[in-house]
Amino acid sequence: RERGREAGRIRNSQASSAAGWQSSLSPGPTAGAKTAPWLFHVALRSASCSSPAPLLSWVAFEQSNLRGEMFILEQGEYPRWDTWSSSYRSDCFRSMRPIKMGADGYKISLFESADFKGNKMEIQEDDVPSLWAHGFCDRVGSVKVSSGTWVGYQYPGYRGYQYLFERGDFRHWNEWSAFQPQVQSIRRIRDMQWDQKGRFTAPDAPSN
Repeated sequence: RERGREAGRIRNSQASSAAGWQSSLSPGPTAGAKTAPWLFHVALRSASCSSPAPLLSWVAFEQSNLRGEMFILEQGEYPRWDTWSSSYRSDCFRSMRPIKMGADGYKISLFESADFKGNKMEIQEDDVPSLWAHGFCDRVGSVKVSSGTWVGYQYPGYRGYQYLFERGDFRHWNEWSAFQPQVQSIRRIRDMQWDQKGRFTAPDAPSN
């Protein structure tokens, strides 16, 4: 009987969490405004990413409590786990949080060693599929993000583990949850509401 009551409490807790998750995704002026992590009792293997501006992108995590491998989810459909994973190591995620997007451009500085030492590469308003092709080594030990939000990748061509770089200083690679100082490609996470290329200008109405 006691086990039955405990099972009932677990089911009620799961139902309450699921209801809160659905509520946090529903459109509205406060949707996505919470700062606590969104957690799951089950692993998700497909997703549809949409939310009101300016929260248009999410970072998902392989484990609960925002731990483990990262997956960047921008607006769109993800019918299979391999559409959001670039390492193809994990087929699900269990927690996520929104990424706030800025409207003040993009600038990031990469340093070869920890504590902003060694060779430096500065990137502005551009995506770089291969740091090596631009004369920089594959070792990134620290990062300074002056503006914008970026995602770095372990290998060239936006492959391998993903690392989220929001505005601020990262003095050591473990601050972006990496096991080694290896970043070989990097791109901007763009809020198409603010990005010039994403703006749509309606054609003039034909004159009578």
